Amino acid sequence: MRGAMAAVVEDVGGALARRGEGLADTGRRPLQCRSRAALIAAAARLLRTTPYEALGLERVAAEAGVTRRTLYNQFAHKEDLYRSLMEPRILAVAAQLETQIPLGPRPHDAIWLFATRTALVLGGPDNVDVVRCVIRDGGRLPWLSEAYTRHVRQPILSAIELWLLRFPRRDPALDAAQIAECAAQFLFLLEGLTVSPHLHPAPNIAVAQLSGERAIDAIVAAFLQRAGLAAGGEVRAGA
Repeated sequence: MRGAMAAVVEDVGGALARRGEGLADTGRRPLQCRSRAALIAAAARLLRTTPYEALGLERVAAEAGVTRRTLYNQFAHKEDLYRSLMEPRILAVAAQLETQIPLGPRPHDAIWLFATRTALVLGGPDNVDVVRCVIRDGGRLPWLSEAYTRHVRQPILSAIELWLLRFPRRDPALDAAQIAECAAQFLFLLEGLTVSPHLHPAPNIAVAQLSGERAIDAIVAAFLQRAGLAAGGEVRAGA
């Protein structure tokens, strides 16, 4: 009888111990999640003014208010932390983009609206930091540039190229390579409008000195001129 009772006590004690471990683990997980989120948020704040290569993990830990041990429990190295920050943010930018340009009687109106909405997305409070980081750090971190190109740049470029290919009154002399070049310059200028000119200097000085709607007007006018379309929707003279 005593042996049976001892076995029951042991079983109950083991079950309670396992339950206690489970509760302790459950308590640790939210804390780990908070630490991870704090580290990512701290890295985001610091990277607004500090390039990737100059960012120290000790500084990130101090900014987040955690120990180095906590940081290394969450991230194997600095690039792991940067990926955890940037990859979701790039996808968030992509989710806000418009990827179709309507075919209307006036090309200026359609492309101006597309340019305005794209600039608003890229220049959003959080998104502009993503664009800056890609332009600044993408050369050192190929995965960063590739992810941004795949999810953000390429959909924008494809929308512009498809619109030009389908537009009946574009310059017939434009081939696919020239259309791609028009689209690339258009996006380059839009990105330059949203970030510091020191990071992404616009090749057109007149555009670089403008801001807001005036800059978009200049970008759209240059794009339509290059594509053989006048602002009112007619083919450029001599095209």
